[in-house]
Amino acid sequence: MALSLTLLVTGLTGAGLGAASAQAPDSSVLQEVRLEVDLRGAQAEAVLTATLSQVRGPVRLRMLAFDDGVPEWIELRLPAGPPTRVPVERNGPRAEALLPLESSDTVRFELRYGLPLRRDSRGDVQVALPVPTVGTAAASARADFFGGDLVLPAGFRVAESFPSVFGDADENGVVRGTLSTVPSLVRVRLRPSDRGRVDGLVVFEAAVVVLIGLLGWAGWRHLSARV
Repeated sequence: MALSLTLLVTGLTGAGLGAASAQAPDSSVLQEVRLEVDLRGAQAEAVLTATLSQVRGPVRLRMLAFDDGVPEWIELRLPAGPPTRVPVERNGPRAEALLPLESSDTVRFELRYGLPLRRDSRGDVQVALPVPTVGTAAASARADFFGGDLVLPAGFRVAESFPSVFGDADENGVVRGTLSTVPSLVRVRLRPSDRGRVDGLVVFEAAVVVLIGLLGWAGWRHLSARV
């Protein structure tokens, strides 16, 4: 899959899902979420693995549309049976899909979807990937309730991410991060590794050092002139 990023979140969810029907509100409970984003190709390929309990039939999925929009469809994969393409209906800044799940005490499934990567004139690669919301509430508030892996292409590093839980890649080019809640978005900017890590803070600190040096030099000149 393509480069695997994780995470830049502009809003934390846990938002409850709507009813699968007006008569039967969704009572499913989200137990765990794992998201892998492969960034090695022309688009960000996401695989979200979730565990739901107290499933009472079809479950409504919701997501927010950010800079890069939402996918036209999501592929649902269950432990048994063929994959199912579920259409995504967009309504303004929101989008929904109905997952054809059957009643079960617990069900584990995958959602696969993708969005094109954007590349700028400097060679940076970026994407704003919405994270689907399913279930009415998280059953646990542990620190690793949400886990995200970003798979980076060779020769790139994470320059910016939101949420800011992703650091350096391991020997396999994977950046990992965890959160206690599910983000509504993972935003990431990749930068070629051969470009410096100079950012605004580094520039500011360098400017302060130079200013202190200039002040010191000016003070020394002033004292020398008086001697």
